[in-house]
Amino acid sequence: MILNIDHHLKPVFLFVAALTFFGCASVPFQEKKTAEIAVTAFHDEIAFSGTDLYLVEDIEQFPAEFSYVARTGKDGKGVFPSVREGAYYLIGKGINGGDGEKERRVFGYFGGNPLSVSPGEKLDLVLPLVGDAGKGDRAPAESAAIAGTVVHGGKSVENCYIFAYSDPSSNFRDPQEALVGLSSGAGYFEIDALPGSYYLVARKRKSGGFAGPLGKGDYFGYFPGNPVTLKEGERLTVTFPLVLLKMRNAPLYAKKGVATISGRIVDESGQGVAGAYAALYDNPELLNRPLIVSPESAQDGRFLINVPGAGVYYLGARTGYGGAPGPGDLYGRYEGTVDHSIEVGSGDEISGIVITVSEVW
Repeated sequence: MILNIDHHLKPVFLFVAALTFFGCASVPFQEKKTAEIAVTAFHDEIAFSGTDLYLVEDIEQFPAEFSYVARTGKDGKGVFPSVREGAYYLIGKGINGGDGEKERRVFGYFGGNPLSVSPGEKLDLVLPLVGDAGKGDRAPAESAAIAGTVVHGGKSVENCYIFAYSDPSSNFRDPQEALVGLSSGAGYFEIDALPGSYYLVARKRKSGGFAGPLGKGDYFGYFPGNPVTLKEGERLTVTFPLVLLKMRNAPLYAKKGVATISGRIVDESGQGVAGAYAALYDNPELLNRPLIVSPESAQDGRFLINVPGAGVYYLGARTGYGGAPGPGDLYGRYEGTVDHSIEVGSGDEISGIVITVSEVW
């Protein structure tokens, strides 16, 4: 058979023929790297088996929607073997487990949520679990309110801040976006609220502070029945269990990343400032919640930020945490560039950074 090919089509024909002859296998397929996340669940210091672990991209859609699920074995460990790059909330729910003596319903919310997951990394996390007592009790009232008791280990916790967020977009880290209550000596709190849907989060710092990253010895709680709904003329009363943070389960504000930024935070006289935070933002105005926050600076003002990914960031430092800096806070921006930016590449170890902070009036 003779093929009569128009000369305008000859290049296309020859290219297709070449692909057919040599095969498409000559173009290698680049498999995208994924991450591996191992999670160990504990309740009352006992490894908890049979816990369903969820990675959730949109907290408002959980439990109807989630991205990955795993289950803990007898050692309390569950593994997500192949997780794509992204940001996830780690949540656990379970019945039974532990020593097997009594059926228990438990819940866990990782304090470092949302997790920033990078390709190729391996994370080994601990998820503390608390008892799940349900969504609470409802009773008629003159005005709508959320009330209850915050507890840890069966004992009430006083001077704990309880935050009611109507919008989860701040990842529950900006206290200025929430209604706030403070627990009494008996652990009791009450928050007047308009009818609607709320996420309840609790924090108590050893320092007694209202805001700032949590660490060892602080209390944290995410109410297992979130979100709660409140109707007009209704009082919702809950039992709100807390987790005592230890080194192994303190929130991951700056996990190991692809690069580091280190330096000193100093005052106007050049003296190191202890207890301040260096922070990376996605805008030169340094507005809204930072992308990543360092641990508190040392006595000489030294700080270290583990950067989760390469790119251009905007660097600042401050004391206090949550919302805009207020009177008495120390605040400053990196002045090494006009727009306070710093470019970070994979594997970079950027050092010698100095950020000068001054008091806000």
